[in-house]
Amino acid sequence: MNPKVSIIVPVYNVEKYLDRCMNSLLNQTLQEIEIILVDDGSPDNCPKKCDEYARIDLRVKVIHKENAGLGLARNTGMEAASGEYIAFVDSDDFVELNAFDDMYNASLKNNAEMCMAGYYKYNTNCQLKQKISIFQQYEIFSAEQVNEIAYKMVGAPPEHISDEYYGMSVWKNLYSLKFLREIRVNFNSEREYVSEDAVFHLNAVPKMFTIVTLPNSYYCYCDNNDTTLTSTFKESKFKQYKKLYLKELKIIKQNANSESELGKLCVARMFLGNIRNHMKQLVNSPNSLLVKYKKAKIICNDEILQDVLIWYPYKKNPIAQKIFSFLLKHKLASLCLVFAKLKTIYNK
Repeated sequence: MNPKVSIIVPVYNVEKYLDRCMNSLLNQTLQEIEIILVDDGSPDNCPKKCDEYARIDLRVKVIHKENAGLGLARNTGMEAASGEYIAFVDSDDFVELNAFDDMYNASLKNNAEMCMAGYYKYNTNCQLKQKISIFQQYEIFSAEQVNEIAYKMVGAPPEHISDEYYGMSVWKNLYSLKFLREIRVNFNSEREYVSEDAVFHLNAVPKMFTIVTLPNSYYCYCDNNDTTLTSTFKESKFKQYKKLYLKELKIIKQNANSESELGKLCVARMFLGNIRNHMKQLVNSPNSLLVKYKKAKIICNDEILQDVLIWYPYKKNPIAQKIFSFLLKHKLASLCLVFAKLKTIYNK
């Protein structure tokens, strides 16, 4: 008998967190699951730990592969999955014990291709920071509404309080495996497009017929790397942000529906948000002031960025975002750096 839910867990250099993650999965109230651990060439003790879990519990499968990144590790897990539905869990996070029980039953009851729910944010010490309740009620969306859902997963409309609306991450959702295989959707490498989840959703969600949402929060996202990976300036990220933005626009154009204008607004909003974060990382980097200015100038003068700022209604954004876009549009590189620094100090 096939499992009800296949849980794909890419594993790489998370020896410190893997037990926490696995304890939350092995003790799910929904027992009819399979857990597919994809060892992505992990250099620590994780490969051995994965094999130990497979020996302890027959529901655990292990795949060892060469390192290729998160997106491609998920693809490997999807190929091996045999459940009715599929979920993606990052190995340094964990989930509430009733997560897949609730989401599976809601999906099955409504014959939904996707179930969406809220999540929790924890800090590096595993202390709860915030409960993110994305949806206020149990709700069912039909095929006529899925494009709007897809676009709001990758960004927010101009008037929204933040760059995120529903959020693009796959880990808070449950998907029909049969559906994903029928439309032949896979993950791109995050090394290519920065956000493999955004491209995945733009390719998959507009083809859905039914989406169900739950007001509960189940997934526990942990900021285990909030002082390293997410805050380190990498010059190559700017090119990747542009590449992601152009890829998203291409997919939206291919969808060619009445909500396409909303899609353009949402992906542009997230693109500008990525540029702001990139500038904050630049201003906090160990580069000299002169180097920071030169790099900021290159960003401000970029043709793709300037094209977005010509047509995007950034004056509808919250005040801080509006000011930053104004500075970018007028190529005021020095003031962009000053404003980014002030925002960094304020957020602390």
